[in-house]
Amino acid sequence: MTERLCGTFSDLFSIEFPYDSRGLKALVYTTYLAQVAQTFLITESDFRAFGLGYGQVDAVENEETMWFSGFVLSSLIACVIQLFYANRIRTAGQGSQILPYCIAILALTQLGGGIATGVIAHQAHLLTNLFGKKFYTATGI
Repeated sequence: MTERLCGTFSDLFSIEFPYDSRGLKALVYTTYLAQVAQTFLITESDFRAFGLGYGQVDAVENEETMWFSGFVLSSLIACVIQLFYANRIRTAGQGSQILPYCIAILALTQLGGGIATGVIAHQAHLLTNLFGKKFYTATGI
């Protein structure tokens, strides 16, 4: 009964948007899988820091994969979703087409800032080395 009420993600998406192209459906499913992978990466990183490394400051400070899952993957997923909705606004809009292009430019700028923040975080190796002028500039973007 619960399965029938809740359904799975694929069932809900297929019911709500039956006429979308296969490319759009593949994009939605890929984004969903990327979010699931991100959840696993962050959970594993947190378990290593707070579970296995309980009481050890070095375990919390060492952010092995957080640069990727926290910064790069988050900004990539957000960019894909924002571009998806910009496309929806563009196709549904009858008037000006300026808004979808503004959304797309901001999404791509945000992606660049997220990747730059991820690169800075990866080069820092430790959370205490992370904070500086470059990090704040990239994060601000």
